[in-house]
Parts: sequence; C-alpha cells; structure tokens
Amino acid sequence: MKDTNSDIIFSHISDIHLGAFGGLLRDYSSNAFKMAIRKSIEMNVKFIIISGDLFHTHVPSMHSAREAAELLREAKEKGIKVYMVYGSHDYSPNYDSMIDILNSAGLVNKVQRLENNVLIPLIDEDLGVAFYGIDARRNGIDADLWKSIRLERAPDDLFNILIAHTAVRELLPKNLAGLIEAVSLSELPSGMSYYAIGHIHSPAFMKYQDSLVAQPGALFGSSVTDLQDTALGMKRGFFVYRKGEAEFVEISPVPIIYSEIDLDGKSPWQFKQDSVEIPPNSVLVLRLKGNLSSGSPSEVDTSSLTKRANSLNTVLLIKRDLKGPEVKETQVSGTVEEIEEEILKKTLLEQKNIFLKDIDSKQLKQIMDILSQEKKEGEKESDRIERIFDTYLKLIGVDQ
Repeated sequence: MKDTNSDIIFSHISDIHLGAFGGLLRDYSSNAFKMAIRKSIEMNVKFIIISGDLFHTHVPSMHSAREAAELLREAKEKGIKVYMVYGSHDYSPNYDSMIDILNSAGLVNKVQRLENNVLIPLIDEDLGVAFYGIDARRNGIDADLWKSIRLERAPDDLFNILIAHTAVRELLPKNLAGLIEAVSLSELPSGMSYYAIGHIHSPAFMKYQDSLVAQPGALFGSSVTDLQDTALGMKRGFFVYRKGEAEFVEISPVPIIYSEIDLDGKSPWQFKQDSVEIPPNSVLVLRLKGNLSSGSPSEVDTSSLTKRANSLNTVLLIKRDLKGPEVKETQVSGTVEEIEEEILKKTLLEQKNIFLKDIDSKQLKQIMDILSQEKKEGEKESDRIERIFDTYLKLIGVDQ
C-alpha cells in the first residue's frame, strides 16, 4: 500500500441522482453537481471519484444527460479524470446505460474489471493509483459476491482505491441499522488506502486499520425524505482527500427549511393556510401531523399555500402524516329494518354536521329512500331531480 501522506489529491462524490426531480428541484440538483465539480477544480484535485448513481435512471432525460456531459467535459479540459462505478439507479441488466455513453466519449472511466470473481485493478501510472471497482445491481450487491471476490494485487508502490456502491454496516445511520442488507468492512477486499463508498444517503467517515473509509451521502437528494433530512441538519457535500486526510466540503444550492403543524383534535377546516410562513427562494418541507377530529386527511386544503409558494419562487413539499377519526364497529342485532334503524341512530349521535342536527333517524331513513329513487318510465332526469327535491322539501316542512 502506498503511503497515504502522498501528494495525491482527489474528490469523492456520490449519489448525485440527476433527473430525480422536476422543475426547480431539478435545477437545484444540477446546481449541486455543478458546485461540486467546480469546487473540485478550484481545489486543484488530480481526479474525481463518483461512487455510483450519477443519474436517477440508466436512461436519463436529454436535459440531465447534457448537463452532466458539459460539467464532465469541463473537468476533462482542466486535466481532471473521472473514475466511477454504476450505482443501483445507473445500472440496467439488459440495456446500455448513459454511463456507457459517457465512458465511450472519454468523459468518465468505468472502473470495474471483474473476471471469474477476480477483481482486476485499473491502473493509472500517471496518477500512481490502482482503482478497483464493483458496479452495483438494481437491488444492491449480493453479500455472497463480496465473499467470493479475490484481488489481483497491484504493484506495492501504487495508491489503492476501492470504489463500491453498497451499504456498509459500520457506516449505516442508526435508523437503518439492522433494517437493510449490508456488508461489514471486514468482508471488503483488504489492503486499500481509501474505500470510496456510495449508496446510503447520509454522510459517514471512519478510519479502518490503515485505511480511510468515506461515504459522502447524497449530494442533494432524490426524495422528500432526503430534503427533510437536510432541513433537519444533515450535511450535504463531498469529500476531498489530501495528505492522508479526508475533508468534507459542504454544498448548499438552496436553503431547505422544515416546518410542522399539529392538527391533532382539529377538523380539516380549522387549518389556517395564511398562518403558515413561507420563506422566499427556498425549499419548504411542511409536515401536517395529528389525528383529525372529523373529516379525512384529503380534506385539508393546501391550494392557497401552493399558490403563495409559487409566487415566492419557493418549492413547497407537503407531508401529510394525518389520520382521520377512528372508525368504530357497530354491534347490532335484529331484523334488517331494526339494524338499519339502529345504525342510523348511532350515526346521528356521532355526527356534528349542522345539516343533520334537527333530523331524527326516521327522517334520515326517509331522506335516504328519497335520494335513492330511480327514474320513472318516460321521465326526464331533470324531472326526476325536481320530483326528489319537492319530496325532500315536504319532508323537512318547507313550503314552496
């Protein structure tokens, strides 16, 4: 293993997920990648590692592909090479990926060289680096694959880097520990100077034996949960390695803010949209939570909030963690008519609707019978509606 205190300088980016969003969020995601590439150039890195999921799908939109190609070309023109592996989103078992096209164009270098379970290094003599890489699969890398891999060792004077898009047990955040399949560091090929890990969207770093193990996490994010994590304090960015140490460089293309409103014990109509503060030119993750006293979560109107956010150039993301009133089972017995009568009585007792407050169960049954009347032979639909309405008005004692 080459001395980690060498003059090697590189950046390590992961999980960019270009194309995961539309609209303004797409622009912010693209800006995050632009900031990472240009910051890498500014910091005079010799090369860039991308440990998977450059794109959110193996065939991204032309917009995402063009932006990525332009930025990668910008790095290439500065003499900076890019080394990468497929992520679980970049990968396709049956078709070529956009990564293959970028590789053919000389904008990136695909690293994986796996033959008969022997991992062969891609050696860059000019850099003095041996790159080992394992491409991800759609559902991650099988743990048994890691156990079966053998290394073809590079010359001792080279700096060895393993690039892998996989969950590493020691780097998992607490909320994922034990919930997803992951490999242990002891199961990864040994003898590396630097382990460039991708896949999990939270940043993590540790020293393992004589090696550095780094997981940058998502550069911007690919879901509302990612953006909520950012708003709650999770750092976003990438690592820069120099002089045996890895520095985390933060990236923030837009302010991301989290807010929540408790609607516990309230009805949907008690939600006051104008009471929500919306910051301009930002992303607002708004969580509506609680058990509603009546109505359903879908009846909580947020339309004016959305319009106001649009006028302020703010992306509003609403998470509805709401529950409607608990449905109670009605235990009754008797004839069909008696059961129907009992259910209607219970319904009237439980409802606080102003339109039902002066109606007894017998009248409610009559109203239901009236509304269910079918059209008579030769009767027009407009006449049927008028007949039903007249009957209803007579029932509730309204003179025409």
